[in-house]
Amino acid sequence: YMAINHSLVTNQSNARVSHTYQVIDANQRTFVATQSAEVETRAYILTGDESYRRAFKTSTDAFASALAELSNLVGDNPQ
Repeated sequence: YMAINHSLVTNQSNARVSHTYQVIDANQRTFVATQSAEVETRAYILTGDESYRRAFKTSTDAFASALAELSNLVGDNPQ
């Protein structure tokens, strides 16, 4: 019985650790996309080059995707 119980507790702990890493990863991708959008905005304002505007759109799409994933991952957490 103790071995089975230990195995169940270990599996639950591993799942929590894995979930935590997923949250950290999604949070990091959200942060990176935000930084990228800021850089692209500055570059577009300074140069007027349309390629920076397109890159900004790519960054904001990446941000939206990462934020949606992050929200989904932490949606079941208590407030």
